[in-house]
Amino acid sequence: MGDEIEYLKTELLDVIGRAKGRNPGLSFRMGTVFYRDVSDAYITASSGLSGNIAKTVDFIKKQSADGGGDYPEAVHSALEEAIHLQDWSEEAIARICFLVLDASPHQSPEINASLQKSIREAAKRGIRIVPVTASGIQKDTEFLMKFFGLATNGTYVFLTDHSGIGGKHLEPTTDEYKVEPLNELLVRLIAEYTSSSTCEGKSAIRFEDDPQQQQPQPWQALYYPNPASTQFILELPFDVQSVTIYDSEGKAVRKLEKPVAGQNTVIVSDLSAGFYTIRILKDGRMQSGKLMVVRA
Repeated sequence: MGDEIEYLKTELLDVIGRAKGRNPGLSFRMGTVFYRDVSDAYITASSGLSGNIAKTVDFIKKQSADGGGDYPEAVHSALEEAIHLQDWSEEAIARICFLVLDASPHQSPEINASLQKSIREAAKRGIRIVPVTASGIQKDTEFLMKFFGLATNGTYVFLTDHSGIGGKHLEPTTDEYKVEPLNELLVRLIAEYTSSSTCEGKSAIRFEDDPQQQQPQPWQALYYPNPASTQFILELPFDVQSVTIYDSEGKAVRKLEKPVAGQNTVIVSDLSAGFYTIRILKDGRMQSGKLMVVRA
């Protein structure tokens, strides 16, 4: 995972800066837990959750990958530290735990119990686990990480060979996916999880123009009602390439090709009750929001 870690260290400031830029009214706290295995120099090393972002970034820059090349790793120890021992805010709009890994956790009754306890605690406290799988993972790890995301209302994320980073990446088990830069994906997820309704009760999906411009202009798509029962209205500020709705397992269940600016009615009466993700694709860039479907 050495290449992936170096990439994340390089991109971290960009992710934080852009996430804060999209949410200027929010206060961010950040911490990190690095983990290895029982036979390595350490099992976990952490920097606590804090509003001092520079401190956390400095800690990350000093870390490096070592002791790898074998399976499995002490994933359970990392989750114990991150979920149970970190000072998560009770007033936070969103609590997000990005779990970056390339190997399965150990398998034993004690370790399985520890993983189950951490997942239950994360779900109880509203901590969304977002697994980010790197090169070297196997199918059992993919399915386990999808469960972590599903159980905590998070999102399963995976690196692909398109990245040019690390070794061979596992082809994901899914019917459809779109490749996007990892830093843009992380910023998109942070924006999705920290979004809130307008005064009119409309949920927003925020866009920004090309970040290469000196003063990117923010835009937003609105959708309502949320929760929805039979249909919802999607107000687009511009024409887009597509709008896709994914279920909690990451399967595409509805797709609108080339919807135009203005109000678009989306039928959801045939969908099962639960949480869904709306992803809007424009000019090769994607933004997303959460939708709940309920039954009267």
